[in-house]
Amino acid sequence: MRSLAPILCMRTLLASGFIVTEIGGAPMECWHWDVSESHSINVVPWPDEQAVHLEVLHHIATESQITIKVSKDQTFRGVVDLVTFARCDSSLLHIALRLPRKPKDEAYVTAKSLALQWDLPLDKLDQWKAQIDKGTLRPLLIVNTKVTPSISLEIFPGLDANHSFGLQFVIGWGMVQVHAPATTQAGAE
Repeated sequence: MRSLAPILCMRTLLASGFIVTEIGGAPMECWHWDVSESHSINVVPWPDEQAVHLEVLHHIATESQITIKVSKDQTFRGVVDLVTFARCDSSLLHIALRLPRKPKDEAYVTAKSLALQWDLPLDKLDQWKAQIDKGTLRPLLIVNTKVTPSISLEIFPGLDANHSFGLQFVIGWGMVQVHAPATTQAGAE
């Protein structure tokens, strides 16, 4: 049986939101961000503006415990191995959190837990699981755009021999606008 060691974080919180925690005696990075009142890049560890003034993406590749307060009622908590921030000017467009790869059943349990917490469509998730159980490997994207920020979860099959599955959880405040050409000209009927 796995030991459920308590997670204790040091009380010293740096300006970037980085602290150290111990899980089972092993140190693990722990990041805390509060985007409930602002989604400015200043609330996350965005690199120095002078050094990368043209960059619209910033990645943190590390296995860390992440806590993000999204609203007064909603907080994401989990271990992730990649965090990607996207911005437009000084505002965050989204925070994408890639969770460590998991076997099929663990990936489904994690996805279902996130879907329940964030009001994502369970019917699509259950249909995906039935297809995966039959041997059809395909990705799934489920989205809740009825809330601000919008929430999405993507599950994608791996190409490894164990057929592990990746999960990516995204908190988003903006979408890329794609402008289609007009079908009629001004004044035409």
